[in-house]
Amino acid sequence: AVYDWPTGKPSGISAGIDVQGFNYFDQGETDIFHKNNPHKPSIGTEEGMAQYTRGVYENTSTCLSAYDTQKPDCRHTAEASIKFYAARPWIAGMFFWTGFDYRGEEAPFGWPNINSDFGIMDVCGFPKDVFYYLQSCWVDKPMVHILPHWNWSGKEGQEIDVWAYSNCREVELFLNGRSLGKKTTPKNSHVQWTIKYEPGTDRKSVV
Repeated sequence: AVYDWPTGKPSGISAGIDVQGFNYFDQGETDIFHKNNPHKPSIGTEEGMAQYTRGVYENTSTCLSAYDTQKPDCRHTAEASIKFYAARPWIAGMFFWTGFDYRGEEAPFGWPNINSDFGIMDVCGFPKDVFYYLQSCWVDKPMVHILPHWNWSGKEGQEIDVWAYSNCREVELFLNGRSLGKKTTPKNSHVQWTIKYEPGTDRKSVV
């Protein structure tokens, strides 16, 4: 679909289609288009995920951290995309690129890598952490998901970012029986602590 970005006036295919599509919300003036075409239905036809390697929480030469932060310039994190569309009820919704990792488009590492890491799930269908972020936005049944893993032998005393995805009002983090604090869960977001690593025998969230 084509439209004139400065004015939002439909042209080409956009002048005739029933539903206007937008790819990547900062590549087109969605708000201007809606202002000038308030009765035209619209949808996000392709929206970005960051890139993630399931179960990895540090960038390496072949893997990307599974925190929702590793985005190319033309993409967005899942959280940024959800927040953008949630704030605009006149857009019907969005399609994420992609549901699964896939072969055939080597991103971001290039040949001889043959895999793209944009998926909500990996090529085997195992969910990445971002799967649980989306779950926290969309399901009603109470849920909590914590990342990263807690196996950091050799990093004792070093600070580790701990995230929790939840649809509950509050999340409290415990390490070895002591509370590290209770935090209110922002809508369509996550809660976060930065704590010094120590081997754990009991790790859980309580809401």
